[in-house]
Amino acid sequence: MVQSVLLDTVLDLTGEPRFITVPFDVPEHTSRLRVTGRFATTQPAQIPLALADSRKQLRGMQVNEFSRDSAEHILETSAFQAGKGCLSGPVHPGRWHVIIYCRYLPETVAYHLQVTAESGTDTKRMPFGTAQRPPEVLDHRKRWYCGELHMHSSESTGKASAEEVIQAAQDHKLDFIALTDHFSVSHWDIIDNLDHQKPPLVIKSMELSGERGHANLHGLHSWINPFVDCDGELLDALGLAEWSMNHAAQAAHEQGGLFCINHPISGRVAWRYEDFDFSLADLFEVVCLPDGPPSFLYPVLWDRFLLDGYRMTGIGSSDSLDERSIIDSLKRGRVYTSLGNTRMDKHVELASPGEAPQSVPMGCTARIRDDAADDLVVQLWNHPKGNLFIIKDGLLVGVLSVQGSQAHGDDREVLRFPLSPPNTKGGKASYVRSEFHEETVKPYYVIMAHRDHASIRAISNPVWLTRRDHGN
Repeated sequence: MVQSVLLDTVLDLTGEPRFITVPFDVPEHTSRLRVTGRFATTQPAQIPLALADSRKQLRGMQVNEFSRDSAEHILETSAFQAGKGCLSGPVHPGRWHVIIYCRYLPETVAYHLQVTAESGTDTKRMPFGTAQRPPEVLDHRKRWYCGELHMHSSESTGKASAEEVIQAAQDHKLDFIALTDHFSVSHWDIIDNLDHQKPPLVIKSMELSGERGHANLHGLHSWINPFVDCDGELLDALGLAEWSMNHAAQAAHEQGGLFCINHPISGRVAWRYEDFDFSLADLFEVVCLPDGPPSFLYPVLWDRFLLDGYRMTGIGSSDSLDERSIIDSLKRGRVYTSLGNTRMDKHVELASPGEAPQSVPMGCTARIRDDAADDLVVQLWNHPKGNLFIIKDGLLVGVLSVQGSQAHGDDREVLRFPLSPPNTKGGKASYVRSEFHEETVKPYYVIMAHRDHASIRAISNPVWLTRRDHGN
């Protein structure tokens, strides 16, 4: 192997412009590239480093959580191997670009950037990351499956490796997970090279971390540009005429994937894309444990979107254990979210006079007659004592006392709430959803019921409601 230095420079970073795009030329017969970025700060900073090849495709990206003092990012790629945060593939000659993202930079930084190349023949027998997974079906049964849709590995800001995250999911008996590393999809190579004979099924996902909000993309097959706030110079380096969060959502849909709005009211990472087309959002995070008390506002904002007719699914679990069925179930809203061991099922039971009873599950539309005696039916199991809150069109229309699973011999408690006809005048959307909260605090008055971010144990997705005439 012959090594040569293609670029060695020191840049003064001030935070503006946000993106520094540094071109360099890769000669013929290059077999391996190594990009190193080093900097030191006195205050916490975050300066992701990315690499785009001569075909204008992203080949690697690293992002630290936050660093102080000395920090280093190394991007390494070759035809047969890739380093942390990178993908393997041919090292085509021509103009490549290093991208330095001044994401959080409270002070001027001297940034040492170096690019080295190796030429020669790589003797690896099998390209890393080429063991592409065939479509997996780990379980054919129709039942509830439990999983986690937002987690990170050390390929981005996580502390554990992708292998360790998957092992932890096995230890906790999760049926599926989505690894959503910030910016990068390098964890996909790791997934493709693991044994997939048992759960968890791993969905190919990633997280977009924009200047005005974060989004998870689920069910992908290729890397989607994570730079949703890029300037003209970066657009040119990536071969794009324009790019935004809307474009990223459309790109996910073109791959058959889903777009999820993450932690929407969470400080500096709250959702602030006012120009976003919310009809492009498939999923909405209704619970985010790290956010603490503000996470209780997530369902309130969700109600606003539901009232406007946006059918965003509050993320949770699915009902068939292969990747496409999980994605389809999330899209349909056949999902609930739970914390701890509590499990929930919910449907609207239609009992119109002269008609056979009909059960309408979450995510579907119940057509209700004015003269009907229709009920919302919620089943809970493995649950503590508490209260079930019924929310219809954003209003709290009922609170049912829940005795807890220990009070029932079959470990399942069935609760019923009579539904009034929906108000759909002027084309208004109508729905009913439910939240179960443990009784962690005794109410001040006997007719009250306590409910906050710490007491929530399960939250359903809506059943949509519409009116119908007696003869239809």
